[in-house]
Amino acid sequence: MATCAGFLRREPGNTQGGPHQQHLFSVYVHVGAKENFAGFPRESVFYGRVIPTRLRTRWGTHSLTAAIRALLKEALNDAMNHRFVLLSEWDIPLYPPIVIYVQLMAEQHSRITACPGPVFKTKPGRWAGSFQNSSFGFQHWRRADTWFALIRRHAKMVAEDRTVERDFAENCQHIDTNISRWRECFSEQHYFATLLSFKGFENETACDASLTNSEGDDTKPHMFPLEAITADGLRALRKPEVLACEERLVLHAAQQQLVHFSGFNTSVCATHTPPYRLHLIPACPLLARKFGPETADAVTEIMKQSDFLSQSKLEQLER
Repeated sequence: MATCAGFLRREPGNTQGGPHQQHLFSVYVHVGAKENFAGFPRESVFYGRVIPTRLRTRWGTHSLTAAIRALLKEALNDAMNHRFVLLSEWDIPLYPPIVIYVQLMAEQHSRITACPGPVFKTKPGRWAGSFQNSSFGFQHWRRADTWFALIRRHAKMVAEDRTVERDFAENCQHIDTNISRWRECFSEQHYFATLLSFKGFENETACDASLTNSEGDDTKPHMFPLEAITADGLRALRKPEVLACEERLVLHAAQQQLVHFSGFNTSVCATHTPPYRLHLIPACPLLARKFGPETADAVTEIMKQSDFLSQSKLEQLER
């Protein structure tokens, strides 16, 4: 974020872009230790973004939670990072970057569900009696989407935790060692929300949070086939049927939060921006998955030709 009030927008003619030429987002990438990886090429948007910690990860194991915690720890080293968004390589944005930034910065709660609710939604069969101790019990057990956006206080809490993380590493396994039978347990779907509940911060989370539209079961969502990718199909992932998902209004409102910038001066820092009203409740997804590499060109082309990532396109539609 800029060192003075308001967000910055480049003057026309300055066409530089990408993570290295902007100030709103920082990117951190975890690469598994087993992968034969020499680094991203210099022209890649991920060049120089790989964190030093590289863990051996395997789907369905606690190693994924450990890798996520490593990402959070690295991102917390930068005091300018205020929101911590977990993405996968299969994600696409459903809104322009400025909308995602302004929306998340305006939200005071983490986009993760740690609220108490119906027991069946917590996947009680994944709980094991070995979790139980004098301070931690089933009343803290939560289940949330893998993909989240945390406020800084919650991200720091995750990074500093030792007790609950150790319990999950020992007890959230697919085999119950006490009775030698299969017991499904996906650590990354339970640990973060359960920790926030245990620490008493469930009221600082969004009870109906939906950062990423996975179109089905978050444990193993289906891949979007290339032939199914259309402008209307991608727009539908924003859940426009939800009345509080004001997709057209948020595009305009977020754009008003920027100021033109050609250098720091008193006039730039004194520029007034109107108050931002939340046009998207936490149930309105900002991202979507799962999109394979073969869909990249089609998705990019649709976003170039529609109002997804272009304010000028939106202005043309409103004339």
